[in-house]
Amino acid sequence: MADKDIPAQIHFAEDEDIEKLKHWWKRNGTGIIAGLVIGVTAVAGINGWRVYSEHQAEKASALYRQMMGAAQANQSTAATTTATELLDKHGSSGYADIALLMLSRLAVERGNTSEAQDYLRRIVGDSKDPALRHTARLRLGLLALETGDLAAIEQLAAADSASAFVSQYQELLGDSYASKQRWDEAEAAYDRALAELPGNSLSTRLLTAKRNMTRKSARVQ
Repeated sequence: MADKDIPAQIHFAEDEDIEKLKHWWKRNGTGIIAGLVIGVTAVAGINGWRVYSEHQAEKASALYRQMMGAAQANQSTAATTTATELLDKHGSSGYADIALLMLSRLAVERGNTSEAQDYLRRIVGDSKDPALRHTARLRLGLLALETGDLAAIEQLAAADSASAFVSQYQELLGDSYASKQRWDEAEAAYDRALAELPGNSLSTRLLTAKRNMTRKSARVQ
């Protein structure tokens, strides 16, 4: 249809709609553009943060491998330096707990039990990983066993009487009682540990042997 055949009122309606669109765009167009820009900026920011996070994770992973390599090569100074750097630069990463465990182990090797305990307590207090918290608590128990601190071990065992690690805590408690020649209490702790273990596992057999030796020691006494 040619323009000359279009009624004047239709042309008027189209012109009116165009003017309305122009006015609407003047009022809202800037906001739409701003919204698009903000959206693009937000996506770019998210992507940028993702790239940054991945880069930081790669750096943390590299330090972790360096730390473990130094420890396996018995390079204590290098392992300590790298673990400290890992902790300082990536303290919020999952590698921080491993660095603290490493620093604790290295402190024990230097004969500094107090420093080792401090590192382990940081894990117990700050770690979001339940298994690592229990690992740190058990290592605190082992250090307490070496120093003859029965009260500390009793406290650890009592605090975790309902956890999935009951067997380990009770075995540690039994070891502590045995070191004090408190055979009946040691046997009872070993029995509680055995009650949490599968019937024919290696841990069960070793713990049973330990319990039986405790019984013999009690009879000799």
